[in-house]
Amino acid sequence: MKNFIYTFLLFPITIGMFPACLVAQDGILDSTFGINGVVVTDINGFDNFVTSSAFQNDGKILVTGIINNGPVKDFIVARYNINGFLDSTFGVNGIVTTDVNGFNDVSTAISTQSNGKILVSGNSGNGINDDFSVVRYNNNGSLDNSFGINGKVITPIGTMHDRSFNILVQQDDKFIVTGNIENGLDNDFALVRYNSNGSVDSLFGLNGVVITDYFGFNDYAKSSTLQNDGKILVVGYNKHSSGFGNEKIMMTRYNTDGTIDSTFGINGIVITELYNSYFYTFPNDIKVQPNGKILVTGYTHTSSTIPQAFLVRYNSNGSQDTPFFLDPIISSSNISPMSGTSIAVQVDGKIIVSSMQLGPPSTFLMNRKDTTGLNIDTTFGNSGIVETIIGTNSNVVNILIQNDGKIILIGNTFNSANNTGHNFALTRYTNPSISVEIETNDSLTDFYSTIYPNPSNGLFEMTIDTPFQEANLTIFDVTGKVIVQQKITQNNTQLNLLSHPKGMYFYQLLIDGKQVTGKLIVQ
Repeated sequence: MKNFIYTFLLFPITIGMFPACLVAQDGILDSTFGINGVVVTDINGFDNFVTSSAFQNDGKILVTGIINNGPVKDFIVARYNINGFLDSTFGVNGIVTTDVNGFNDVSTAISTQSNGKILVSGNSGNGINDDFSVVRYNNNGSLDNSFGINGKVITPIGTMHDRSFNILVQQDDKFIVTGNIENGLDNDFALVRYNSNGSVDSLFGLNGVVITDYFGFNDYAKSSTLQNDGKILVVGYNKHSSGFGNEKIMMTRYNTDGTIDSTFGINGIVITELYNSYFYTFPNDIKVQPNGKILVTGYTHTSSTIPQAFLVRYNSNGSQDTPFFLDPIISSSNISPMSGTSIAVQVDGKIIVSSMQLGPPSTFLMNRKDTTGLNIDTTFGNSGIVETIIGTNSNVVNILIQNDGKIILIGNTFNSANNTGHNFALTRYTNPSISVEIETNDSLTDFYSTIYPNPSNGLFEMTIDTPFQEANLTIFDVTGKVIVQQKITQNNTQLNLLSHPKGMYFYQLLIDGKQVTGKLIVQ
């Protein structure tokens, strides 16, 4: 099989960005990434579709998806350097393809473990039905033979089709694959937890598996996330009747052992019908803000309207925090977004939502909202909206935020001019104003603390100059993810971020009920 890979520029246009905007502004294409902020990768001239992306600890970008390798589909992983160009030290010229089981293999999610190993999950056929599958790669893209059988794990669960949609890596490197199973009569949420070596973890659920059926209806999982306390949130939709329509948001929270968390919603489950008149509602992504609020985006539709993106926010107990609302942004072609595809939460709680729209042209489209999700942040892009035209049609699948705050959109593009099929596409944008805003109970007027040197190579010394009873330190990356939680017992403490990539971090120091926040720079 011939492998040819090339990266090229398709004359990207970012709507509303003019030379006058050369001052520091959030949401401007970053010219230091790829070619004028854009990377397009064609592999073999066939249709290749992005399904997921993730950062490595060194800041390199992992993108997984589906490659049409002739009669069947295979897993594909591409790795990009921080500058946007393919990493030639990974696989063959930055690309790895994997035939998992000889039939159609569809990768749907990617993540990494603390040792740098790369996990890709999805579904693999056997000629009759589909099963959950996970592949682990070494840092150079080779299959890790210490994982499963020759680097691959296939897990049959139901009697028919099992389809996974996400993979969640815990702090202990165990990982959870979430999706749904088909048992002939209906579909149900399904979770499987694995030990770090790929064996099923019998301590989770029943022999490593959790299945959730809501009153015998069809339940389809679409996305999932881990809370900072290790609890598992899964969102999808519940269908009450046969045929088309009547789909409602279904969200479930599980304890760390796989049991349903009865403190969430009603017996661990939340069902949300946005409007009685709405014909169907499909969620696509779920994220948790630093304050514990839960965000869900997707699309909703009535029999008389085109699909339209929505964003809804819940309190940490599953009650609805704000009324849902249709995404009010309009693209340059005067087309409203038809679907919210991904959410990223900045460390300051501001919310970035990517959208897919009807075309042509369909474009890379995102907007930024305030911490409530109700108001557009007009300091971002062009009055809160960033739209980038790449090729004839394109759509965003994922949003990533680098440690320096820059925003990367990852998705697919198609250019009818060269007819090379769908290609991987990445764009990067500036985000210089990102900052941390954490509510404080009081100021540290009675305490004096210093952290030095700052910037540093990753080692910091923290000094608290007055006696205290209790102190706790939390360090976040720019996405709001907690990377360090540490109880402080001495006046002088070393903070170690050597294993984390260079960039900006934020700390929250609580001393006897009083709080201070600040930035840490690793360089």
